[in-house]
Amino acid sequence: MFRASVLLLLILCAPAQAHDALTSAKLAMRGPSSGWPTAVEQFKRAAMAGNPGAAYYLARMTRNGMGTPRDSVQAAHWFKVAAKGGIAPAMFTLSNMLRAGEGLPRDDAAAREMLEAAAELESPEALQQLALAVEEGALGLARDEKLAAQLMKEAAHALKHRPQEP
Repeated sequence: MFRASVLLLLILCAPAQAHDALTSAKLAMRGPSSGWPTAVEQFKRAAMAGNPGAAYYLARMTRNGMGTPRDSVQAAHWFKVAAKGGIAPAMFTLSNMLRAGEGLPRDDAAAREMLEAAAELESPEALQQLALAVEEGALGLARDEKLAAQLMKEAAHALKHRPQEP
């Protein structure tokens, strides 16, 4: 009985400890540059343990050279991990990297797929960029001014109801 109680306590406390580590890493990321290497290590541990939010922040720091050398290839890897975990900002950023060929080969079809996935999650930035792509007929999308206007309205609405950050 005692072992079961201890095991249950460990299981219940693990998410809280992971959350505290992410909170600590986010604070270090947003603080002075002297704390950035610590944030990178904390995000990397959590990302390797399967936390998509941590993968997103690790990707951002790696892409921007914060506390680690700038590395678009590694950043793309971690953005992919975060995107697979349902993190809309990661999908949006990965879409832009795919479109530009930054850190991975240029791929407009994959960029469109990531952009549409982020828009489905009501990412305001993705909705706006998708609206512009529809308006311009970019990314293999048919030009459609009516749809573009609707997507812009959705983007404006989404700005008022932003999801909590990862």
